[in-house]
Amino acid sequence: KSDTIPLPATMIHDMGALVSGQKGGLKLKLYSDFPFPNRAGRSLDSFSQNAMQTFRSGKVDKAVTSVENYDGVESVRVSIVDFMVAQGCVNCHNSRTDSPKRDWKMGDVRGALEVILPIEEQLAAATILNIEIIASIIGLIRLLG
Repeated sequence: KSDTIPLPATMIHDMGALVSGQKGGLKLKLYSDFPFPNRAGRSLDSFSQNAMQTFRSGKVDKAVTSVENYDGVESVRVSIVDFMVAQGCVNCHNSRTDSPKRDWKMGDVRGALEVILPIEEQLAAATILNIEIIASIIGLIRLLG
């Protein structure tokens, strides 16, 4: 609704769509093992499944990361845990009739927030720099030799 403040997850999904449309290819994703019905049709890829499995197993102290091909582009993916940190959120999730889970408690792992950043330009720049360094070393050796 245009005249209301969106729910936090809706706001993150909307921000993710806006950011993803910008130049540079940065993407934001929010996902959960317990999506609301309007997002239940989305499937998690292997990285997202692994992140959720890692967080659900209790390993929540550091991000899950990967460098991989995402949508045909070499990218860094970073996923951090999304906890239930406010009693109002717990109450809302537990009382909504369309909530896929209604026994949330403070501190529960709600889902994950993921950032995907393309790195092909940085890799290309690093390759060029390596070539320049090697060429400089070869030139120096020839000069001194």
